[in-house]
Amino acid sequence: MKADPEIISRDLAATDEFIIMASDGLWDVISSQDAVNMVRGTDYAQSPHLSASRLVESAYQRGSMDNITVIVIDLRSHHI
Repeated sequence: MKADPEIISRDLAATDEFIIMASDGLWDVISSQDAVNMVRGTDYAQSPHLSASRLVESAYQRGSMDNITVIVIDLRSHHI
């Protein structure tokens, strides 16, 4: 089976807060906006790991049967 990744390329802006990189196990059951809202509901600057863990748990609770991999990258503390 051949994997066809979805790749989006764009320049980062000073107003960008974070990046969510995830496998389809997350995106199959959670919309992009819901994922953003969940990350914003945590203190992702202090713990991007906790934000990612909450997304994984939520996808699992919503019935995802695929592998679920999530990385949250905080951009607020970096200068672009």
